[in-house]
Amino acid sequence: MTVLVSEVAKTVDQLVNHAVHPQWTSQEGSMKAIKRELNALFKRYGLPRTGEPMASAWKYILKHY
Repeated sequence: MTVLVSEVAKTVDQLVNHAVHPQWTSQEGSMKAIKRELNALFKRYGLPRTGEPMASAWKYILKHY
């Protein structure tokens, strides 16, 4: 399966925008839920769920949402 970075980025953006709330980073349950969704997304696209690019995706989410 060929995966376009733009397609993954768009899906991550939709996932995070749907799941976050103002204090989501201070609530462990909310962070775990988003990590689970991100993990499922990477699995669906056949991407590695440890290391890169998962680590970069998580850092991006924490910084920009």
